[in-house]
Amino acid sequence: MQTFKIYLAGGMGNLSWEEQTVWRNLVIDILTHKNKTNDYKYILDIINPPEYYNFINRQHDSELEVMKYDLRHVKTSDLVIVNFNDPNSIGTAQELAIAYDRNVPIIGINTNQDLHPWLICCCDKMFKNVEDCVKYVIDFYLV
Repeated sequence: MQTFKIYLAGGMGNLSWEEQTVWRNLVIDILTHKNKTNDYKYILDIINPPEYYNFINRQHDSELEVMKYDLRHVKTSDLVIVNFNDPNSIGTAQELAIAYDRNVPIIGINTNQDLHPWLICCCDKMFKNVEDCVKYVIDFYLV
């Protein structure tokens, strides 16, 4: 069975641990709960950046290390799910630009932020909540 890689993009540096992780964990929980019935035509590889590098348990030597790690995953992903929880995140904007340039589909979650038009243009589809976003990903990419 083929692997389907999903990268979870979104703000980190200006946010609390909860703001960085709650939405990502919800995405993972919904995706993995649904997959217990083996309905997916893929094995999921979900990249959750705070699991690897974060600002609370600093394991990295430089921001370059983090940037290269994250962007390698973006470049090799089949899909990017982005939460615009910090619309001024430079890292998220770079991840989206690279995914867009590589024709990696980008599905956005925007609860009520005023976004730059280019961020909106990068997204193939936009949702107002995690649940609707993940349902769409399941229906259109995984089953």
